[in-house]
Amino acid sequence: MAYRFIPGILLLGLFLAQAGQVMAGEVIVRRESQAFDAFAARDQAAEEWLRQQSLKLAEQQGIWHSLPIGCLTLKGPVYLCGDSLLYPVNRRGVRVFIQL
Repeated sequence: MAYRFIPGILLLGLFLAQAGQVMAGEVIVRRESQAFDAFAARDQAAEEWLRQQSLKLAEQQGIWHSLPIGCLTLKGPVYLCGDSLLYPVNRRGVRVFIQL
């Protein structure tokens, strides 16, 4: 009867393994003799993150404007337009959509 609990135990183990992963931010290594302003580094990292997010949003809006009306955004950069799945690719500076 113990074999009935094995799938549950395996799923719990997989969940705990995923939950234990930690993402670290930027690591700054410096010499002790060098002056360092942690708040300025934090502010610079926050500004860089905001800039990256605005670039992603601008790219996403460009994609939405180039798609036909009625397309749905799926997980990742895949779009459902009617019966077609489209994936955006940049080729020589021109955005094209590959049908999957």
